[in-house]
Amino acid sequence: MAKETRYTFLEKEKALDTVVSLILSAASALILLLAVMFSFSREGQANAAAGAAGLMGALFSLYAFWLGMKALARKEGRFRNAAAAAILSGILLIIWGGIALLGLA
Repeated sequence: MAKETRYTFLEKEKALDTVVSLILSAASALILLLAVMFSFSREGQANAAAGAAGLMGALFSLYAFWLGMKALARKEGRFRNAAAAAILSGILLIIWGGIALLGLA
């Protein structure tokens, strides 16, 4: 007798916190872009508001990275979006750290 092949079209659920992590990563990237543009327009003499925005972007990135890692640690669900959010926020966190170190120098 031939084996009967069964197909299922049920999709796995997205990993929890993935959407929030992606949104925070995108917000951090947008803040980074705006802060760099503002700093260049002021010829490197940005005020405290630019520093506060940078700190907020770095914290967004840190929280998005934590949420992405938490979503990847789960056993069930799809992980492509969680991995993309974790990678993006990790790269942004490194960039924010580099900018902070350049500011201290």
